[in-house]
Amino acid sequence: MSVDEIAQFIAYWDVPSSPSPQSDSIVYLFNAIEPSNGHAIIQPVLEWNKHSAKDWTGSAWYFPPYQNEGYFSTPIDVDVGDTIKGTMGWNPGNNKWTITFKDEDTGVSTVNITGCIGYQDVKVFTALEGYYVDDDSEVPGDTTFYNMRFRDLNLQNVDIEWLPDVDGTAPLTGLRVEIPDGINTWVKLHTAN
Repeated sequence: MSVDEIAQFIAYWDVPSSPSPQSDSIVYLFNAIEPSNGHAIIQPVLEWNKHSAKDWTGSAWYFPPYQNEGYFSTPIDVDVGDTIKGTMGWNPGNNKWTITFKDEDTGVSTVNITGCIGYQDVKVFTALEGYYVDDDSEVPGDTTFYNMRFRDLNLQNVDIEWLPDVDGTAPLTGLRVEIPDGINTWVKLHTAN
């Protein structure tokens, strides 16, 4: 969803069931902000198997414009069922975003700071992204992003209208996005696992 201005995007989600431990898939779940041209991104990310350990970790990421390599904060370990808080906040004093991934159950967080994108003419979204995924067992269970907040520079609410986007070429059978009518505070990403 494109917005004229956003200075804060907060979302909560619970660590879902894990992909099959036999899988070599790498999976990411996140809320994100990117410029409308899509050439950069900031995101607090829940990661499955990112570090080849077949477990869940979390980091705060950013990809600068037109670069294929991202920068991530020190990963923290999280467990299935833990509540995650992903926060992106714009600081107008230094023209930078603070990206925070926090495990609400343990109180542990990891942070990254960047000015790689601005706060105007941007897109906001939640996502399930996967690599080396061949079937439904190689992605996590359903994930609901909830208690989402979108604020402008004056900390006034920004209205969001979600648009579902599912990759029709993905080798999965149960992908779909559930968006409640008239409510922009939660989105559910369905899988067949």
